[in-house]
Amino acid sequence: QGGTDVLNVLLLWLHLMAIAVAGASTFGIPVVAVAARKAAPELRPVLLAVARRLSMFGRGALVVLLVTGPLLIWAKYAGNGGLGPWFSVKMVLVLLLTANLIFSGFNAKWMFQGNAAAQARAPKLAMAGMALLTLTVLFAVIAFG
Repeated sequence: QGGTDVLNVLLLWLHLMAIAVAGASTFGIPVVAVAARKAAPELRPVLLAVARRLSMFGRGALVVLLVTGPLLIWAKYAGNGGLGPWFSVKMVLVLLLTANLIFSGFNAKWMFQGNAAAQARAPKLAMAGMALLTLTVLFAVIAFG
């Protein structure tokens, strides 16, 4: 029992840390992108490098979340039994957030290649990502009370 408790605490800690990193990335990248658009030309590469680094951390955090989340459910709840409909809503939001992150990654590549449509789409994708992350955390709180 004691070893399982330590495992659960460690998994939860990793999961919460990954949420923090994902949140910083999700909310930070649009701020840096706006600053880059308004910055002097010589500063833009530095700001875009910051955005790329935030994106890298965000992708890493997503991997940690996708690994620790199912492990937590398995270790603490012996699968998904009894978690209720709010957990299902949270998981749909996780899937949508993951899809948004993947598409945003492709969109960023197209944007850096000079694609005007990708550049116009980027703020909308960022807003969608922020909304999805916020709703995912909200429904996690509701699901786990």
